[in-house]
Amino acid sequence: MNKEFDNIKLEMTIEKYLEKMERKLERILWKAKNEDTKEKLSERAEIFNEKIKNEYLGEDYKKVIENLYESCLNDLDNILYKEEGQNEIESVIEKYSLKIDEKLNKYLTKIDKSKTSSIEKLKETVNRFKESIKGNDFDEDYEEDIADLYDDCLDKLDEIYEESQEDISNEISLEIEKYLVKIEEKRKKYLYKSDGNMKAQEEINEEIEKFKTRLKNGNFDEDYEEDIADLYDDCLDELDEIYSKYKDESNESKKGKKNDHIFSFNFKDWNFSKKTNLDENLDFGDTKKIITLLPFMSKSDIDDCIDKILNNDESMKNINTCVFLPFASLEKINDIFDAAISGNERIKLSTVIPFVSQEKLSEFVDEYVEGKHQNVNVNILYPFLKSSDVKRIFSYIIEKDKKNE
Repeated sequence: MNKEFDNIKLEMTIEKYLEKMERKLERILWKAKNEDTKEKLSERAEIFNEKIKNEYLGEDYKKVIENLYESCLNDLDNILYKEEGQNEIESVIEKYSLKIDEKLNKYLTKIDKSKTSSIEKLKETVNRFKESIKGNDFDEDYEEDIADLYDDCLDKLDEIYEESQEDISNEISLEIEKYLVKIEEKRKKYLYKSDGNMKAQEEINEEIEKFKTRLKNGNFDEDYEEDIADLYDDCLDELDEIYSKYKDESNESKKGKKNDHIFSFNFKDWNFSKKTNLDENLDFGDTKKIITLLPFMSKSDIDDCIDKILNNDESMKNINTCVFLPFASLEKINDIFDAAISGNERIKLSTVIPFVSQEKLSEFVDEYVEGKHQNVNVNILYPFLKSSDVKRIFSYIIEKDKKNE
């Protein structure tokens, strides 16, 4: 499949250069005054055409074709100069004028059409270059001087283009940041509305983390505002479906048994009337109270709870770790992840992954490809890994299979 795709790309490249040579030959033949010169020019162009169509060009065929093309252009210019004594400086000027036009067109196809100021700067820079080479009194080093001016112009075009890209990159970053804040606000509302349903909260958190991953890894263009808004709306639709699904289940459950809740934790009542210290109040009661209190607890208190769970503290034995994840510090989330991959049965790995940092996940991949954590189901990690980490796991699996053959 890859070989067939490469052949298609090679054919497209050859076709492009055949068309370029045809256009170039037409312009040069128009300058030629006698038939002998035209015949020599056509013969040289045909040699180029036959070479790229019939000879093996190797894997680096683009570079080979480009070199053959440039060599042919030089030969055509030399034939024209030798046969008819054309003004060499004028021909070089025309050659670089055409080259700079090609470069300009490439930039104009890549740049966002709304960047009118940058587009005008690109065009003005090219026009100044053309004026400078046409109005300059060059000496015997004219070709080197024109080439230097051309390189300076390319540098300026690159600079203008990069500036335009930085502008849109900054705008995209600000738009992403805005939606990251919005989705966190939605997270709190949906978690509150979930009414203590652990499964619902798990799915809500997973869906939101997927959205955040898509935002951070998205390759957005000039339509970024619409694309990001669409992703946000899709996420909200998914969250609504999750909420509706578990709301319906909860209603059915309540019909059958008045006090039957999806949570099966058995806690004692909270008592906040006199005590304020968290350690004194870890005698947990109603699950709903715990869930609704978490957004208002400090990070340090949340982390203390997680430490107790990881250390198998008796007072926390009936608490599912995942309720703390949206509110825990990154350090504690990483600790929970470490416990999950080490086989802690109290922690469900799929619940933790959406909250783990990219750096931590990359560290896991480092260890996995070294032969560690082979009992971990890495399939559930893929949606949250960087493409480079997925590629490393892919290469590791392929290499491992080869060794086992």
